[in-house]
Amino acid sequence: MKTEQDHGKRQSAEQTAGLTQYAVGIDPGVTGAVVILEAETKRCVFVADFEEDLVGISLFLKAYRPSFAVVERQQYMAKGGRAQGAKSAFSLGENYGLWKGLLQGLDVPFQTIPPIAWQKYIFGSGTVCEDTKERSIRMAMRLLPDLPLVPAGGRTQRHGRSDAGLLALYAAAVIRKRGAA
Repeated sequence: MKTEQDHGKRQSAEQTAGLTQYAVGIDPGVTGAVVILEAETKRCVFVADFEEDLVGISLFLKAYRPSFAVVERQQYMAKGGRAQGAKSAFSLGENYGLWKGLLQGLDVPFQTIPPIAWQKYIFGSGTVCEDTKERSIRMAMRLLPDLPLVPAGGRTQRHGRSDAGLLALYAAAVIRKRGAA
């Protein structure tokens, strides 16, 4: 059985041959999304919301053969001083497990990271008093201008898409760092 650490060590022949490498960011929350970027150019090549067809998403992941993926680590949290409901906590854990299993099944190297780690990388250090969802949307608009934050037929920007895009940027940085090593 492969662990997360095992998945972080695989390097394919395509990667060493200099072909396009793809970075994946996954926000596994209920309103989450998956984003695939070209690691070098940061061009968005695929985005899907979590409620879309997981089989279809897996076909895109298989076709792009990502070099690396980052999944936001999920955990139980109290909301507004009250405990998260059992159903909500179960759904969150189920989504998180689905994404990890899908990546393992497709042999995509990946890492899970807590929100604070990728947010520190993207936003920098310091105390933040503003809504992280709004901040994420603004930063994704600035760093990933071709990332569609509003789904087709929708009217509002989705923070799951912005978070997944920023997670993909983090994954792209991991790919660059590994290439320089």
